[in-house]
Amino acid sequence: MYRKSMLVVLVCILALGFSRFSVVEGKSSKKTFTWNRKERQIFTVSGGRFVVGHEKFAEEIRKVLPRTYCWGTSRSLLYLVKNQRTIENFHNIFMIRPEYLYHFEELEAEYPHLMPDSYENLKSYLKSYSYSLPLLYFSFDTTKRKIRGIIIAKKVTPTLATKLLTEKAIPLNTPLQYEKGELKKAEKKKLENTFTWNYKERLIITVTARPRVSYYDEFAQELRKVFGRELNRWGAPSLLTFTQEKERLEVIRSHHTIFMIRPECLYDFQGLEAEYPDLLPVSYEKLKAYLKSYSYPLLYFSRDYTGMLRGVIIAREVTPSLAKALTEKPIPLDTLLQYENEELKLKMGT
Repeated sequence: MYRKSMLVVLVCILALGFSRFSVVEGKSSKKTFTWNRKERQIFTVSGGRFVVGHEKFAEEIRKVLPRTYCWGTSRSLLYLVKNQRTIENFHNIFMIRPEYLYHFEELEAEYPHLMPDSYENLKSYLKSYSYSLPLLYFSFDTTKRKIRGIIIAKKVTPTLATKLLTEKAIPLNTPLQYEKGELKKAEKKKLENTFTWNYKERLIITVTARPRVSYYDEFAQELRKVFGRELNRWGAPSLLTFTQEKERLEVIRSHHTIFMIRPECLYDFQGLEAEYPDLLPVSYEKLKAYLKSYSYPLLYFSRDYTGMLRGVIIAREVTPSLAKALTEKPIPLDTLLQYENEELKLKMGT
């Protein structure tokens, strides 16, 4: 009888994986998590462009947690999970660049138990915290008793790995940020109301429908003086043409993009919004209302949840001087702009 009791206790200990949790009042009694060297962890990196520094990050992880496995794929998280079903049986952290956050939407549809939080919540965190990265979130899968975590970043460092492993227990069910060498609870920040170009970053100008906006070539040539090879010019019969190829859609999502269109082709935004609302800086209905009230060229710019600029230019013709106006000063965000007398003017009450 004694041996049987001891066996039951041993099985329970193994099932818990020797993990240590602090107990608090509230929705869940498990508020923090502490790693255990004897357990297996899986870090996955995915997306067309990997998070910079993930190799050294993984090396630091393995110094403390020798049973850590690091997997990578240039495809989606869903592809990785379907081909590596053992992910479900171990602690798992998905590491991803912000522009590939939509991979979580696909994953959530088929494997919601692998998500530490919903895709919509993750998207709102990126927007609320003013694009401050890395952003982290961890939760506890009560079914498998395993950690489900994410690291959303463009770049990670070995010191971030150290903060995750050795200094303190990891807070659960709360967004975290890594800033100035500290891992702390994320705080909402005031969003920037202007945008300043980094001329080393890629910009895509798309022009659609026939006839296209007049003097587009001269406009683009002026921008090329500033952006050089980082300026990409795309043309197609409709905006949705750009999204039909997965590769082009990936490029749009991961770079600054401005859609240029003639006012009579505004309906093209309606089709784009129906399938990819995150690519529009403002709703189709608002754009339609603006056209009724103001003359063009009309412009509208905003950041999406990845920090990429999304813009529209509605005009029958554009000029080199408009291109200059877009690069000389910071661009006001989330408000309607009108180009008059070679100046960008803020339209109040929009």
